[in-house]
Amino acid sequence: MTPVEIARAILEQEPKGLHVSDIAQKALQTNLVEQSDFDAFSKKLQSALAQNVKTREPIFRKTKIGGRKKGCYGLASKLAKPQRIRLEPDEIVLESTNYFGKAGEYAIHSELLFRGFNASIMTVDEGVDIIASKNNRFFYLQVKTSKDTNGTFVFSIRKAAFTANLNGGTFYILVARRIIQRRHLCDYVILPSSYLQHLISIGAITGLNGYTLKLVITDAGQFLLNKGEDVTTFVNRFSLIV
Repeated sequence: MTPVEIARAILEQEPKGLHVSDIAQKALQTNLVEQSDFDAFSKKLQSALAQNVKTREPIFRKTKIGGRKKGCYGLASKLAKPQRIRLEPDEIVLESTNYFGKAGEYAIHSELLFRGFNASIMTVDEGVDIIASKNNRFFYLQVKTSKDTNGTFVFSIRKAAFTANLNGGTFYILVARRIIQRRHLCDYVILPSSYLQHLISIGAITGLNGYTLKLVITDAGQFLLNKGEDVTTFVNRFSLIV
């Protein structure tokens, strides 16, 4: 092994560094150099370290050990810059919207399970997609899913189904599917049916046979429903289902 290789092997075990004489002694103690070659090795070691720290890409650096300011060396610390990984989302083309809507239901079903709800997706949709229970209480969830169209998401609710299921345990969950930082992600706007009834009563939501909800996500991250109603506080708040 060359003096540089020996010094490197020893200093890998000494993060604070060592004086050149101590490096030479450790090389002798660990049988990396013979006693008969010790003096010659010590001179070569000192010269090799002094020259290496002056190179453009040094292996070693000068340091201070105790009161010693000269002849002390440690390994040069180089942190490799991690390469930024750029993820490219795959293109999703669905021939039927049934897949998209059902995917939203299963996304909500999964989130409910993560939060300790016993949830079941209904076989027939009559205004309720999922029934969930927790702490001996039952909740009725209608899931609406929409994809991003220039920052706007459009959802439709049948008026008859809304009226038939209007009670304190019913929630409407708007699933906003979009691409953020090259990832397919969903945000969930969890609205109690009583809140939607309030918006209907003040004219913020209108319709004859059904209600149209238009959700806009601003550049500042604000969620606005039907242009004026700020529903940001309802976003991803599954704790509202109580």
